[in-house]
Amino acid sequence: MNNTRYISTSWWLYSLVASTLLHLYGGLDRPALGQSIIPAQDGTGTLVYPGNNQQFNIQGGTKAGQNLFHSFQQFGLTQGQIANFMAQPDIQNILGRVVGGDPSVINGLIQLSNSSANLYLINPAGILFGPNASLNVPADFYATTATSIGLGLDQWFNVVGSNDWSRLTGNPTEFKFEDAKPGSIVNLGNLQVNEQQTLGLIGGNTLNLGTLSAPGGTITMAAVPGENSVRLSQEGHLLSLDLPVNSENAHSQAITPLTLPELLTSSEVNHAKSVTVNAQGQVVLTGSGITLPEMSGLAIASGTLDTSSITGGKIGILGDRIGIIDAQINASGTQGGGTINIGGSFQGKGPLPNSNFTLVNENSIINADALLNGDGGDIIIWSDETTQFFGQISAKGGQTSGNGGFVEISGLSFLNYQGEVNTTAPQGLTGTLLLDPTNIEVVAEGGDTSDLEDVDQFSDPDLNTTESITRINVSAINGAETNVTLQATENITFSEAVNMTIEFVGLSAEAGSSIDVDASITTTTGNLTLDAPTININAPLSTGGGFAVLQNSSTASSSASITVNQSITTSGGNIGLGGATTADTPNIDVNAALNTGGGEITAIANQITTGDITTSGGAINITADSTVTTGNFTTSGGLVSISADSTITLGNINTSNTTSDGGDITLLSTSDSITTGTINTTSSSSGGGNVVLSAPNDIEVTSINAEGGSIGGNVDLTTDGFVRVTGTFTASNTETASISTSGATETDGGTITITHGGNGTTPFIVGDAATNGTAGVITRGTGTESTISITNEFLESHTQDTEQIQILTTTPTPNPNPTPNPNPNPTPTPNKKTKPPPRQTTTPPTGEQPPQDGGAEQPPQDGGQQPPQDGGAEQPPQDGGQQPPQDGGGEQPPQDGGAEQPPQDGGQQPPQDGGAEQPPQDGGAEQPPQDGGQQPPQDGGQQPPQDGGAEQPPQDRRVEQLNPTQEGLHNPTSPNQPVGNRGPEGPSTTSSLGEPGLQNPGSGESTLQQAPDRQTQAAEPSQDQAPSQDQPDTRQTDQPQDTQDSGEPRQNTSNTSNRLARSEALQVARNNIDTQLDAGNLDQATLSIDNLFMDQLSLYTGEEYEVNDDIQSIAQFQERLAEIEELTGKTTVVTYVLSRPNQLDFILITPRGQAIYKSVPNTQRADVLKAIENFRSELTNPRKRNSTSYLPYAQQLYQWLIAPIEDQLEEAGTDVLVFSMDVGLRSLPVAALHDGEQFLIEKYNLGLIPSVLLTDTKYQSLENAEVLAFGASEFSQQAPLPAVPVEIETITRNLWSGKGFLNNEFTRNNLVSQREFAPSAIVHLATHAEFNAGSPQNSYIQLWDEQLTLDNLRTLGWDNPQVELLVLSACRTAVGDPSAELGFAGLAVQAGVKSALASLWYVSDEGTLALMTQFYDYLRNAQLKSDALREAQLAMLRGEVRIEGGQLRASRGGNVSLPPVLANVAERPLAHPYYWSGFTMIGSPW
Repeated sequence: MNNTRYISTSWWLYSLVASTLLHLYGGLDRPALGQSIIPAQDGTGTLVYPGNNQQFNIQGGTKAGQNLFHSFQQFGLTQGQIANFMAQPDIQNILGRVVGGDPSVINGLIQLSNSSANLYLINPAGILFGPNASLNVPADFYATTATSIGLGLDQWFNVVGSNDWSRLTGNPTEFKFEDAKPGSIVNLGNLQVNEQQTLGLIGGNTLNLGTLSAPGGTITMAAVPGENSVRLSQEGHLLSLDLPVNSENAHSQAITPLTLPELLTSSEVNHAKSVTVNAQGQVVLTGSGITLPEMSGLAIASGTLDTSSITGGKIGILGDRIGIIDAQINASGTQGGGTINIGGSFQGKGPLPNSNFTLVNENSIINADALLNGDGGDIIIWSDETTQFFGQISAKGGQTSGNGGFVEISGLSFLNYQGEVNTTAPQGLTGTLLLDPTNIEVVAEGGDTSDLEDVDQFSDPDLNTTESITRINVSAINGAETNVTLQATENITFSEAVNMTIEFVGLSAEAGSSIDVDASITTTTGNLTLDAPTININAPLSTGGGFAVLQNSSTASSSASITVNQSITTSGGNIGLGGATTADTPNIDVNAALNTGGGEITAIANQITTGDITTSGGAINITADSTVTTGNFTTSGGLVSISADSTITLGNINTSNTTSDGGDITLLSTSDSITTGTINTTSSSSGGGNVVLSAPNDIEVTSINAEGGSIGGNVDLTTDGFVRVTGTFTASNTETASISTSGATETDGGTITITHGGNGTTPFIVGDAATNGTAGVITRGTGTESTISITNEFLESHTQDTEQIQILTTTPTPNPNPTPNPNPNPTPTPNKKTKPPPRQTTTPPTGEQPPQDGGAEQPPQDGGQQPPQDGGAEQPPQDGGQQPPQDGGGEQPPQDGGAEQPPQDGGQQPPQDGGAEQPPQDGGAEQPPQDGGQQPPQDGGQQPPQDGGAEQPPQDRRVEQLNPTQEGLHNPTSPNQPVGNRGPEGPSTTSSLGEPGLQNPGSGESTLQQAPDRQTQAAEPSQDQAPSQDQPDTRQTDQPQDTQDSGEPRQNTSNTSNRLARSEALQVARNNIDTQLDAGNLDQATLSIDNLFMDQLSLYTGEEYEVNDDIQSIAQFQERLAEIEELTGKTTVVTYVLSRPNQLDFILITPRGQAIYKSVPNTQRADVLKAIENFRSELTNPRKRNSTSYLPYAQQLYQWLIAPIEDQLEEAGTDVLVFSMDVGLRSLPVAALHDGEQFLIEKYNLGLIPSVLLTDTKYQSLENAEVLAFGASEFSQQAPLPAVPVEIETITRNLWSGKGFLNNEFTRNNLVSQREFAPSAIVHLATHAEFNAGSPQNSYIQLWDEQLTLDNLRTLGWDNPQVELLVLSACRTAVGDPSAELGFAGLAVQAGVKSALASLWYVSDEGTLALMTQFYDYLRNAQLKSDALREAQLAMLRGEVRIEGGQLRASRGGNVSLPPVLANVAERPLAHPYYWSGFTMIGSPW
């Protein structure tokens, strides 16, 4: 044994012991107390009858609802005695209080007969379980010294004094300790409860020297300082934060608790083997010799605590001061480890009360292993001040499958870590160890780690407070069998070399100020992450295959920097330098070599300087807002992409490869010049790499060799200044060349395009590079025109070799992202091997990504507008008119009854036949649809067929001229493009109330029906027939072709017959529900309805869902509602609405009592659906924003859907009304229903769920949560959203803590990467989203570069860790379509998030901005998410938010300036329901 550890532990307990556990010095003169069970004569009615074999039968008592109360004058058992509680089967909780003032000394058996109730034993004087104590109880058991027990809102069971029994009907949730030094609880026995039950010891001090066991359940040891109370959380029965006792409501305290020495000496129980009281009256642990202190709030675990089972359970050891002394703590499971919390929650931020001081001694072992399958468990050891850890922890993954667990050992101020942790996983990923005090220094083994040895463990540290450094022995890191994370709120310093020898075990250091590496860090394929505003690398870093990331993920700082003075070698791993955006890290200065050995390098900062970089195949991506200065690059086929706003100065760049393509090189300066050495992208066996250099000022390069063994690479140099290629080399055709792109044959050379700023006054000279030209020839092969020889001089533009070589001169307008012309990737011929596109690379999350493949723009996806052919760019239409086709490539206006023309000059067209709205033209008012006809698709796809004919090509969508920018190819907003509206209301499809996938189910027909997918292609012309002018040529395209026949529905399952069978089964299930309701079988009908709704979603998505195992009955769900009510003070009622052909059925689930059933006969389903359709049409009609034309429908629907249950809702005291709706009702904006005096939102918080079984009912506050916000304001095929940048900035900078990403940063990779780096609880997406008819593939969220379909939401990983709230601020749901409704109602389930906020229709841009800013403002202080939404909607309804003077003005949250494109929007209030009622909380409203 390490002697130093032993002395430190003994000293700790010695000083920690000088106090008491309860209030120690009360005197030791109390006589030993004879124990027995004597009922109190206080009217409670408790009866005690002697039985056989020393058994006491306890009967009688006072019943209140599900609770049974007993009062005892004394309660104790000697060895061999049995206390037998007897109760009726309907009793759920038995609470026994001891009022006589003597402690309970229990050395026998406590059991229950004929009951499955929970048992609570309450004695404020103290409770001692002797060595022979045991339990035989069927459910939970709690022993507590509390003075009163909370049973609900203002329902208190008082240990002393009278009680109003009739009110004490709730479940025990709170323990109040009114004495300054509450009584203690000591266990020397073997206390065990059944599988998945809870065992709790909650006193002023708790001491376990025996065994506590709850297989797969929960063990709670809690020491509560005086004059405090604690609550049981509803998940896992661990305790929530301490709450101070309200003295106004405190009940008189007539019992004086015993001190711990008094408790131990109050009986003849033999405890000398575990604990003794010395002559000084101090309590001493026999085995370790540790003396316990005299202060309250001390929890000592010094025996066995075991929740191991199939899946490990939960263990919580909580108090102000905690000692884990010679303890065996086990939460392992054959199918997964459990959770152990000692001293608090993760980083002290969760609901558990935090310890001030925590010790784990060297003889303590803590396990949360997955023994066979599954992941290792979570173990948290925390204190707000000092934590000392000398023990052993294991949280290993399963032997067959699973990953290692997570361990945190942290002291907010000080940490002394000298123990061992193992989170390895034989078949999975190694887990993580997190250490996070204020400052950390890693020092040598045997070095100065003793700064905490002389600290009084239970008082303030005696150290120099100006230093506050936790010194960690490097051997603890080197020998780690888990990924180690060091977190410090200030600084981390590595003063001793780290050498982690176990494979795949990595190191992460995160500091709030700086990280200094003064000694080498080496891992063996483990990842290395250093994260701080300032990072200084003064010693080598090596990962042996793991990645190395040096970054600043905290708030951007002007003083942030990364300085690398020693080499970084990763042997195949990636290297990442910088932050997510260039603003995060102002400066990167690398003064040493970087070598990835095949991995990639990414650097993002304001200014970047590096030395030589070698990647052996990996890509190099560098992005800077200012300058880039580097040494030589060698990548062996990896691409090089560098983007800077200012000058780029590089050494030689060599991306050549002998076995595959040479790597592409892209250098892009947006405001200055480029200077580089030789460029070599050659390949001896395959294609040469492309070279693109673009800058507004001069470009100077030594030479460019892009030759290929098959085809040569393309070279494109573009500048408004001069081009100088100053060196030469011998090309493959023996020419002395400055630029060569030769290939295998004379026709395989790459194109060469040089665009310079000579402008007819300064010539470009081949053979003279002094001013503007090349030193040697320019060549692309052996053809007669493939070489421009020296002495050729070009004052004007020049082309040759069929325009494969071009020297062009232009006006001084910079083109930072040139597109080579002609096409740098020509259409392949049968005799020419085409070069494959460069491979995609994966890098840490970035903000601005440099363009790939030389910045060449890609054609839009999803059948959108293709770039014009023959170099001709399409022009924007004038005044909303359509352009004639250019060179046959443009679109023709519709012929003979085709799609109608948009109105001229933004004019508004009258609605025809009540159809859906159209987006406004030229910024004007929104347009209703024409004749209810089908509108052109938003993504530029094909038109649906007219009159059953072939599909038409897309009509003019005001496609603007395509302008390349450094962010990539997109269509910028133009004066003619509609803005300010987040889209039109979708066209009405079917009003059938059939199950998804069925047509007319009520008629008995079972025809499988599904709308066409949005990517359905037009009929392709035959191979020998040219496409007509109104039918675009689809034969030559870079886009993958849909192999499905035109117009065929795309199923979301490959087994059509199985889908049909499941659809028919849903109809059978609906018929069974009708039968159950008519027979009065309400509970079964409720579960059947919930399963029906769940199965509808499953059929729609083609996925099977895991249901909430904690809710398998109505009673269990009511219990969860009651728990939420207890936590939040808000009463939730869930209302199922079932629509039969001639009747509406309602089932209400309240937190308590029986489910409530109501029906409204003679209500035609068709009438209800028609009213909903008309209601939405009136709400969204742009001509009626100042009218109340929607009110008749709002009031009629209220009478059908709310009035029948209004009395029941009022009687239940409803605060939150959650709907689980039938087909056809899910797109109803219930917030706008009206009773004749007020809207429904003025009465309740509202929410929508697909089914209870699919709803996460756990409550989690969003306090301190961060938001990750993404948005797009510009789109190539959809209306721009100009208010989105304002929305993102206002939310992330003014209203909430978080990060925002806009436009080209809004990609799927960045969505995933940003949340992996910072798992924010809130994700906000400000972009177009559509819930369309048909399969989930038809519904999507528009990202910058793709449409993310609903079936791909799970790929974002939002369920691990789970996103608490997803916000979609601009989405739309097709009216009346069952599958579109399911996409909307099931959004939270599909995305894997707990709650989602989305809209039923697109709202104007300024209206969305208004609601979102109000929502996030209220969310900061809201208890529930639905609270915030309701308050935001009410603020708009009451006219507290309006557009005025180019600003969004609100009475709360301040004013927000609108973007210029919306600054002239007419002044108006935003009180009309169109602006606020479509926003719906989906999933958990809590």
